[in-house]
This record gives sequence, structure tokens and C-alpha cells, in this order.
Amino acid sequence: MRYFPKPVVIISMLSLCLLVFCFNSPMADSPEKDKKIITSVYQALSFLHYDAPEINDDFSKIAFENYMEAIDPFKQFFLKSDMAHFNSWQTKIDDDFKKGDLSFYYATIDTLNKRILEVEKFNAELFEKPFDLNNNQSLNLDFEKLEYPDKTQWKDLWKKQTQYEINQALYNLESDSLNQGKPLAELLKEATKEVKEDRLDYFRRIKEKSKKDLFSKYVNAITETFDPHTSYFSAKEKEDFDISISGQLEGIGAQLEDKRGYPTIKELIIGGPAWRSKELESGDQILKVAQENEEPVNIVGMLLDDAIRHIRGKKGTKVILTIKTKSGQIKQVTLVRDVIETGETFAKSTLITGENNQKYGLIHLPEFYVNLNDKNGRDASEDIAKEIKALKELGAQGLVFDVRGNGGGSLSEVVEIVGHFINKGPVVQVSRSDGEKDVLDDTVSGELWDGPLVILVDELSASASEIMAAALQDYKRALVVGSKQTYGKGTVQTVMPLDRFFKDSELGAIKLTIQKFYRVNGGSTQRKGVASDLVFPGKYSYLDINESKQKTALKWDQIPSAKYEVWKKAYDVNSLREKSKNRLSTNQEAQKLEAFAKWLKEMEDIKSISLNYHLFKKEMELRKTQSEKMEKSIEFDEPMTFSAPLYERAKYTSDSSLKAKREAWYKTLKQDFVLWESLHVLDDMKN
Repeated sequence: MRYFPKPVVIISMLSLCLLVFCFNSPMADSPEKDKKIITSVYQALSFLHYDAPEINDDFSKIAFENYMEAIDPFKQFFLKSDMAHFNSWQTKIDDDFKKGDLSFYYATIDTLNKRILEVEKFNAELFEKPFDLNNNQSLNLDFEKLEYPDKTQWKDLWKKQTQYEINQALYNLESDSLNQGKPLAELLKEATKEVKEDRLDYFRRIKEKSKKDLFSKYVNAITETFDPHTSYFSAKEKEDFDISISGQLEGIGAQLEDKRGYPTIKELIIGGPAWRSKELESGDQILKVAQENEEPVNIVGMLLDDAIRHIRGKKGTKVILTIKTKSGQIKQVTLVRDVIETGETFAKSTLITGENNQKYGLIHLPEFYVNLNDKNGRDASEDIAKEIKALKELGAQGLVFDVRGNGGGSLSEVVEIVGHFINKGPVVQVSRSDGEKDVLDDTVSGELWDGPLVILVDELSASASEIMAAALQDYKRALVVGSKQTYGKGTVQTVMPLDRFFKDSELGAIKLTIQKFYRVNGGSTQRKGVASDLVFPGKYSYLDINESKQKTALKWDQIPSAKYEVWKKAYDVNSLREKSKNRLSTNQEAQKLEAFAKWLKEMEDIKSISLNYHLFKKEMELRKTQSEKMEKSIEFDEPMTFSAPLYERAKYTSDSSLKAKREAWYKTLKQDFVLWESLHVLDDMKN
């Protein structure tokens, strides 16, 4: 059963993540369109946001801080004198937002473009003199605490940054076995040349980006003052958002990167048209793109995002690429576009046989996907039902449902998925801004899976993942295991096109928070997340990764419990917790994972690095040794074997790429201690 139309309600952490190819935004030289956008955003947020803050001077100060962090995060471009000028707007953004006045935005853009040209000029001068490898200064990496520089400090800052990059390049060259025996002075020249060329390319890209990307940064500095998950999408960013939530796009199946102006193939997606053609490989440059029966377009020097949009297209259409191979050969390659899965987006499963010959199913769900544009597209709930049936067919005696790293997705999908594991009843409570509350129920009697169930979470399990974990925990239907708590996002967003205010499809859309969701027991996951029943060590245990660290996160609260019946076969959580704690306390692998997490926190806390090359080199060697030792320490090889569902095995003969993907997945699973302990928990539950 669907609880909302598919395109309407989205609950995810996508606003915290980088969307693929997301640079295109309205041009800074189109003031009429800019004003329409900011006016539409104000109207939408003022009337529709779940908990709109008062738009006053305090609001303005937060938006100002957000914007300056977004536009110049490392304080490399703006001077102290610039900030003295901009500071007069600190308490004016609220008034400007209400009036649609973009004076502050244009003032910052004009100044930024001016500073970029100045920095580009004196950066060229930096390379005219040799760099001193015995420099005893250090580079401050704590950018948040840096002051904005005056002109003298400005040049010194860039000189230090350049010295650091040269040190890094020199260290890499020295570490290359092909350079053994080469004098240090010769390698220093190579390193300097490399950094100089990279710097020239950096300024090319940043000048292109500054023309298109910065307006979105300004608008989002304001929207994120409402809450961290309210954001503006340009028309093209909206297209990318739809791709991210559906898990599919139509194209050639190649990941590209910008290498000094040349769109270059970074990786071929197994099974895609580019991979199947056997005519392209990593490192090939794409010079021109032609649609069938049209003239080719030169894409060299084009923003990567724009180049990619020339290559994308509808399934079944042809695209002709002019390629320069790594050997220098120029050739044309014709490909027929197809539907491409964006990474391992969709649900997948395997039957795991453990050391005692117990057979347990694993389902991995990267996100609660729903196809917004194709009624025949794939939905998470239907795919999960298919995987459960496939695992039952193989004789699974327990199930691990892995939502680690799952940032959320469709609200309707999570309600349906929870329904696979409970008889029927409420799944989540939703509160609107007017105080009205809805309860979303699973209304279909019966469980698709009624055996032992573990929900595996981590610090990045968010939103829809938290709804599922919380509901199954409240029903005492499953044990939630993994990190101490999940991310803590308890809000619901909708995506609304801005053309409802002005008849202009190029204005983009706004994703805004319209509801908060609550557990069936009345508690909120906002800020606090879902606390695991059983806590396991993990790589990120000591890092601050949760919603409560976001300065504009909405508050935690609670509402009355919904009426629901606890599962009749509820487990003794305290007994299971004690058994797991006893295992972990003497397990060397658990101890190694704990040590790795502490080391990772130590690395995060490093706030400066020496610019003396000899000290820099010692530090890099130490870090390299530590990193190799720590990574090796958690290369576990758990005694597990894996069996694919029968329906997948039937595809192996005709789809070698699917088999290759699954074998790669199984290899990573064998090293997954947290999964291994989850299977022990299933043993305990079963017994």
C-alpha cells in the first residue's frame, strides 16, 4: 500500500551528501531570475516549513556565517578588509531575504572574482623562486579558527599552502621506485612543475565554477538556517536529485573526472554500454560528443557537469564520442545509451553459511529508493520482498538486515518494508506544522519473515533507516545492533518546484522540511537517533557524526505513544546483550577494531603539519607505517561462505558483470567483523 504519492515525501540525508555532478546553478548575471528564485524560496519557507524560525537579526547572523563558510571555507580569498565591509550585512540578510534584495550576494561575488584574479596573479609569482626545503614553518589545518588575513598574511598563507603541496608531490615522487637514485634537486623541480600545472588548472576550474555555482551557495546558506535538510536545487541539480533517489540514470556507464580541462574516464561501470563496448578504458579522454545525425560538440575545457549532460541521454539513443586514448590515438566510438545503476544502489542478498553450518540470510539496502519518474521503475519494498522470498527458498534460519550507511529515502517504502516483518499496526507517527498528527500503518495482516531478525546500523544510518530500526525495536520484533546510536535525523522533507510561484521551469525546486516523525512509542529520533540494543566496536565510533552537531538541527521532543502490540515472541534483550559483551571482551578482532577507531580519531585531531620537508617526510613515513599497520590489523577473514539467490545464479551465464559484482561483495563481507558478530547474535536468538 502507498501512503503518499511517490514524488512527494522524501526522508533522507541527501542534503548532507554531495550529489553527483552538481555544479550548475543560475547565472550570477541574471538578476531577474535570481530575484524570482529568492522570492519563491522566501514564500515557500515562510508558509510551509515545519518549524520556521523567526527571520530576524539572529537568523541573519547564522545565514551570514553559513554563507561565508560555503563561499570561502579555507579563508583563502577574502581579506580582513573585505570582511569588515561585509560585516555590515550580518544583521541585514533577514531584511534582504524578505524583500528579495540580493545586494549582499552580488557584492560578495564581485569581490570574490576580483580576489581570485589577484590570487591567480601572485600565485604565478610564487613559482619564480625556488622553495626552501628547510623551511621551519608549519601549516595550520584548523581552518575554522583561522582569522581572515591582511594582504601580507594572504600571500604568506598561499605560499605555505604551495610549500605543503610541493612537499606532498616531492614525497610521492621519492616514494616511487622508478625514481630511485634521482637527485633530490631534480625531483624537486618535477614536483614544483607538477604543482604549478595543477594550480593553473585549479584557477581555470574555480573561475568557471564561480560563474554558476555560487548563487546556490547563497540560497542554501539561508535555507539551511531553517534546518540542515532544507535546501535549494537548481533545475539541473533537481535532475541529479531524482537520479540519486531512483538509483538510475540513462547514459553510457562511465565515471568521468576533469583532468586539466579534459573530461577523462575514471572508471567504467561494469555492465554498462561503455564497458560492454570494450573500446574505452580508464584514462581515455573525451574530446567531442555528437548526438545521432548532429554535429559534434567540443567539450574540452567545458565544466565537467556540462560535458556529462551532453553524454547522457535517453535509453536506446546513440551518442558518438571522439576519444583520445592513453596511447594518443584519436578514434570515434558509437555507443547506445542504456539504464545505468548508479553504483550498488539496489537491495541485494546472500545466504551465509557460518562455522557451525548455520544458514543465515543477509539483505543489504543502501537506500530506500523509489523511482520518481517511471511507474514501472524499481521500488525498495518490492525488491526487499523478493530477496526475503529468495532467502527463505535457500533455507535461511535468521536474517540480518544491513542499513549501515543508508541515509534514508522514501517514507512510503519504509512503511511497506516494516510491514514485511510485523503482522500489522502503526509503523511511524508524523506531526505537521499545524499540530495535526498522522499515524502511518501497515494494514496488511501477516509477516513475510517471522524468524530471528537483526537490524545492523552505524552512525550514518539515518532517517528512513531510523524509522525502520525504531519501529522494529519498539515492537520487540528485532534487535538493533551496531554503533552506539544512529545519525539522529527525525524530519520529513518534500520537494516542491518553484514554478508554482512564477511560471518558469528553470527556477529549480526547494526541498523543505514539512513534518517530524516519531516512533510508535512516541519518542523522536531527532538528534538522539536510535540507540542500539547491542553495541559493537566500529571504525567511526569516536568520530562526531550525528545530527546534534548541526547548529540548526531541530530540537528533540516526544508525543504520546500510538497503540501497538509487542511481538509475542519477544527476545530477552538483556541476556543477549550479556552474551555479546562477553564474546567481544575477549575477542582480539573486536579489540583491533576498537584500536583502529581510536587511531582514526587521533588522525582527525591533527591540526598542523611541518613545512620542513625532512620533518614532513618523517611524519608521512610514520603515518604511512601506522596506516598500513592499522588497515592490516582489521583485514579479517571470517569463516563464512556465501550463496547467491537462485534467481541471480540463473543470470550469471548471461551476465558476467553481475557475478563479478557479487564476488567482489562477498570478498568484503568476509572481512566484516561486525557482520560476523551479528551472526553470533542470530545464533543466540535462535537458541
